[in-house]
Amino acid sequence: MSDFSVLQHPYVYLLFISLHLLFGQFGSSMLYRLRYGKSPLICYQTKQPNRHQQMSQWLALPVIVWFALMTLFLTSASFRSLPMNQPIINMSPLWGLTLAAICLLGMLYCQFAMGRAFRIGQESETSQQQSTLVEHGIFRYSRNPVYVFSTLFLWVVSSWACTIPVLLSLLLISILIHQLVLIEEQFLHKRFGMSYLHYQKRVPRYVYF
Repeated sequence: MSDFSVLQHPYVYLLFISLHLLFGQFGSSMLYRLRYGKSPLICYQTKQPNRHQQMSQWLALPVIVWFALMTLFLTSASFRSLPMNQPIINMSPLWGLTLAAICLLGMLYCQFAMGRAFRIGQESETSQQQSTLVEHGIFRYSRNPVYVFSTLFLWVVSSWACTIPVLLSLLLISILIHQLVLIEEQFLHKRFGMSYLHYQKRVPRYVYF
């Protein structure tokens, strides 16, 4: 696979990028419903937006901008010719797709490994649906492996179009994802108390930090 094939088949590549949303939200949600008979999509069920949902809404904007920049780069030669749209990274598409596929599978595996605790969104402070703190498997090495794989996926699939605007949008996405993690940590601390504090001390937030 070469750079030529990526630019000659942009819509196939854009479909691959879309798998992050299709599998990460809707595919995993369908699997969860088959396993447990209910939906994990808390973000669409809460009547009053909480901090997590508000931050998710803020996150949607740079994600849309990022996807638009990627689409324009792959489909418009005139857009690629602009000085600000010269890629600053040149990764082999074969390596990029392989790494992206690993990240996507890793994200789906982590969602599956969470079992009943898996949620897309955050419950209200008074809800008691999430009664289990997941500490086994890959969660012994990272407290947020879903976010780790998800963020890496976005960075890797941007490697063919990593222009300055794309890079800036990725940085903003990463910052907002980190803010989501901090909000979730506060929620889990309130929900699980000392159990979560002990878990925080044993396991890094991401990988090594």
